[in-house]
Amino acid sequence: MSNPTKPKRSRRGPRLRAPRFLTGAERFSIVTIVVIMLVAFVPAAAIIYYANGQLKGMASTQDVALLERYRDEQILRLQDEYALVSSQMTSYGAQVTFGGNGRPVAPEETFVPENVRATYWFDPSFAFGGVLKSGVEADVTDMSTRLASTAFTSPVIFGDWVDINGEPFQNAFLRLADTSGVIGYVGYVLDSGIVSESVDSDSQGYVTSVFDGNFDIIYSTDVSLIGERRVDEITKDMLAGNVATATQDGKSIAYGFVDVVASPLYVEVTQIQTVNAAKAANALRFMGFILIFFMVIAFVVAWRYLRRVQRFADARTAPGFTGRRRRARSAITAFLEDADDWDVRLEDMTREFRGFRANLTALRDELGSTPADAVSHDKDMTEPDAGEGERSD
Repeated sequence: MSNPTKPKRSRRGPRLRAPRFLTGAERFSIVTIVVIMLVAFVPAAAIIYYANGQLKGMASTQDVALLERYRDEQILRLQDEYALVSSQMTSYGAQVTFGGNGRPVAPEETFVPENVRATYWFDPSFAFGGVLKSGVEADVTDMSTRLASTAFTSPVIFGDWVDINGEPFQNAFLRLADTSGVIGYVGYVLDSGIVSESVDSDSQGYVTSVFDGNFDIIYSTDVSLIGERRVDEITKDMLAGNVATATQDGKSIAYGFVDVVASPLYVEVTQIQTVNAAKAANALRFMGFILIFFMVIAFVVAWRYLRRVQRFADARTAPGFTGRRRRARSAITAFLEDADDWDVRLEDMTREFRGFRANLTALRDELGSTPADAVSHDKDMTEPDAGEGERSD
């Protein structure tokens, strides 16, 4: 029997496309890395930003409180110093005696207050009556004029600051009186030591300046400011007798006044170093360093991963990689075509075997016997006849 040959089935697929630079899984991995880094970085940056505002606010509040406390301490120091000098001047005046000619006799040098550079005597009519202690040559006429215009609300009155030979000095007056009335006046010339020796100049974070009533800086811990006249909104508010804290040129300034009788002094303290703000800045820098450190680690890990992905992508898009893929596909196609040939051959052999089996079945039917009849017939042919046996016997 002839069977038509089954046509070969083609295994050729669609045309091979060039591979993509990144697979879907790789793109998903990259997007995941970017999202994770953003999710980690944005909250951390927000926390640091919030902490920055809170820490700066608290540090600023604490620094202002320290500034105001320091200003109050400076004012108290000056008040105590002037109270001490006032007491010493009173003791000095009590030691003034009068000679036979009615002229005043100066006390011993030991009674002279520390910062007094010269003393003068004025009679009850404010006329100059002589030098009690020589030293700085003051303008006694000007002192007499100032004395005449002074209203005594207490025995000791501190007057204005004057310039003598380019240096600031302060006038002060002591009124001497007994039961009969005013005996006379002692005029004092004090140097700026009464201020400089009482003001704390060791604190590195502050600059303390002391003003008189004419906007002149008579003393400052920053020596370059001494003798400067400064008129601005802060000094105007300060000389108006206000106690407050303000900001100027990015610096906090606390100011107030020293209640010196008749001629108050004005104290201005400028904060040049913010202790708590510096500590807050250090804490924020440390937090930022930690954030940057972990972000760098995350970036390095992500970069290494992306480099690996890029190498695989470059290998896939390289011409050699595409050629290998084509050769592998050709080999697989050839194998599948050979498999098709073997499939056809097996089908032909199966068909031939079935034909052979059909021929055997037909032959058996033509013989017309069953397997049991064939066995019985064979037995009859092999057993001897009984008569023949007897005849042989």
